[in-house]
Amino acid sequence: MTRNNKLCFVFLFVMLASGCGKKPNTPVKDQTDVFPSEISETYEIAEQKNTVYDSVDKTLVNDQLTLGENTVAFDFSEISTFDFLSEYFQDKEYIILEEPLDVNYRKVHFAVHYIMEAPKIFDIAVGFEILNESAIPYFFIKNYQFIDKNNTVFIDFSKGYAGIYGFNFLYSYPKVEGYTPGLVIETYFDRGKRKADSFTIRWNEEAMTFEDI
Repeated sequence: MTRNNKLCFVFLFVMLASGCGKKPNTPVKDQTDVFPSEISETYEIAEQKNTVYDSVDKTLVNDQLTLGENTVAFDFSEISTFDFLSEYFQDKEYIILEEPLDVNYRKVHFAVHYIMEAPKIFDIAVGFEILNESAIPYFFIKNYQFIDKNNTVFIDFSKGYAGIYGFNFLYSYPKVEGYTPGLVIETYFDRGKRKADSFTIRWNEEAMTFEDI
């Protein structure tokens, strides 16, 4: 056998040997293995947090509400409305208003602590939604501060309003296009003897909270 024939034979042998171990029907990797690891890690982290998805628009709702210096955390899947309100009002008596505010996509209930019956004036109020017998907070009034779902004080009467006593509110259902339902807030001074100008806050469905307009 010539030198060239030997080289061709060796080359052919190598090619055949390299193909023998290859499986033509080897399945492609499962699609879930193709995604970056960050996706699965993010999912696992989200699963570990106490969060709840609203049954209407699947909006993620934070499970923590900061009230002044105190932070109250809730597991909405287990806490009852009674336990929820007990955390906010503690030893103070409260009344859940019979009629909720209808904001088209959900009904917002209110619980208040009255400090005067005539006229009706409260110093603490909580706005919340009841979902599957659990309560989700959207709005809080305490220490003359209006706190939204994101723990932000968006109206503050705690400074610069000497003689302020408390609040009351009426439901607002504007017929003007572009204005959503909200609350007309009545403000009282001098232990309820003097009523100041009222103002309106409205529901923001996208942010799922009340805001000053």
